[in-house]
Amino acid sequence: MVSLDIIDQDEFIRSYYFEKLESLKTVLNESYLPNIQYEKEYELPEGKMISRIFVEKEGVNIHRQKDWPEVKEFLAEFFGDFEDFLKN
Repeated sequence: MVSLDIIDQDEFIRSYYFEKLESLKTVLNESYLPNIQYEKEYELPEGKMISRIFVEKEGVNIHRQKDWPEVKEFLAEFFGDFEDFLKN
């Protein structure tokens, strides 16, 4: 999983930035990252609430060396597409 986490103790500020990203959802989904997911309320294992947008690659494990080529390809594609989105 690759994620962009919005972390702030003030729920109003966290919500504000999440909604800014959510307003770009159509552009991001249609032109750059069709599999991106949005979670306004995501609870971390330690109980902290954050907002998150993310993409996942199923069936691979970053700790399994035989998966590294597939993981590297996924990360390169994601970061390339996300960089293009940010530039435009």
